[in-house]
Amino acid sequence: MTPLEEQRKQLLAWMLLFPPDPVLKKIATSYHAMQPKREVINVKPAKNQRPRQSELPFIQFFSV
Repeated sequence: MTPLEEQRKQLLAWMLLFPPDPVLKKIATSYHAMQPKREVINVKPAKNQRPRQSELPFIQFFSV
């Protein structure tokens, strides 16, 4: 195990023991936190297409 992986493991263990709030606890145990080699892509609308007003506050993520 590389030093970076060991550090990530210790950080996740610490976040599970002392979560600042329930949302961060869920993030700490999420798939992407446990599988850092998977990429996350921020999906953007096409250049000639404006996002609808209802889509503006949200950022969509898809795993590759």
